[in-house]
Amino acid sequence: MKETEFIINSINVLKTILHNDSKLHIVYAYDKLTNFHIIEISPENIRRANNLYMEWEYNTIKEFTTLFPNSDILISATEKCNDMSNIIYE
Repeated sequence: MKETEFIINSINVLKTILHNDSKLHIVYAYDKLTNFHIIEISPENIRRANNLYMEWEYNTIKEFTTLFPNSDILISATEKCNDMSNIIYE
């Protein structure tokens, strides 16, 4: 399994966990300059006020770094400093 496939599968798990919450917005891009897989999640209240989400984020990062030790992942709120020009999933 490649990094992209793992991340898209993880996003689908999150959507299932949160019952396809209509407020949930997820964008995944790959920043070629930094070699980071970036997942932006909004709104912020889902990221910080939902225990199921926080458990998913922790487990996703932990599993990703175990499976792909030479790759980097960032899961964050929407940030202007993230290079989201190479969108893979929205």
